[in-house]
Amino acid sequence: MDAQGLQVDNLTVAYRVSGELAAPALRDATFQLNPGEILGLVGESGSGKSTLGRSIIGLLPSNAEVRDGEIRLGNSVIMSPRGDRTRQFRGSHVGYVFQNALSSLNPTMRIGTQLNQVIRRHRPNLSRRERRHLAQDLLERNALRDVDRVLRVFPHQLSGGMRQRVAIALAVVARPDVLIADECTTALDVSAQAKVVDHLAGLVREEGMAMLFITHDLLLAGDLCDRICVMKDGAIMELGRAEQVIFDPVHAYTQSLLASVPRIEV
Repeated sequence: MDAQGLQVDNLTVAYRVSGELAAPALRDATFQLNPGEILGLVGESGSGKSTLGRSIIGLLPSNAEVRDGEIRLGNSVIMSPRGDRTRQFRGSHVGYVFQNALSSLNPTMRIGTQLNQVIRRHRPNLSRRERRHLAQDLLERNALRDVDRVLRVFPHQLSGGMRQRVAIALAVVARPDVLIADECTTALDVSAQAKVVDHLAGLVREEGMAMLFITHDLLLAGDLCDRICVMKDGAIMELGRAEQVIFDPVHAYTQSLLASVPRIEV
């Protein structure tokens, strides 16, 4: 099956506080994400970028309400005020990588057991041996060495970068159309961050999937992404090609973000 694109149209999300709807955390968000494309979603804390990402996969908190707009995957409406169908697409068509891999990995289960469970859910016709071979292949494709040892250990026995690559492996078991990476490099050191970013770019090239890369780091998005969407106070301020947003930003807020980046004088 060919990869499907993602379309977000005029999406508005608000949270209930003490029973009353607060001002929207996300206002009229609109963008398209095409197969084989990496779109960077950039903004400071509270800008609405994670609310947008979690809306796509249906992981909004219980006090959140989609007030307007819709999200489509291919020809299917998966989220709108009329209903939430994201559960049908979660994992199989839309994968999600969280900021902290420990929040998506079970600390009491070995890595191999966790991979086996996810593979059984999405690939139920595989034999036990085939599942193990697929688990090994997923780890190898995610640039993990000594995969037999990795399969035997618990999450806390791996480095932060290795845990994040295991989390990516889990997210792409079903070869989803869209991968959402939500601040997935924030907790990593510079070396581990570079490896994860390179790997994510490789996944998009090899699998033809689309990726929404959520980050507060505008320059990192510029290095990785084809296009960048800059958010502030729940609204999209600027959306354009990465080189245009980085080198010739139109909106004053984008200009201020770039001006705040520390520069090293030589």
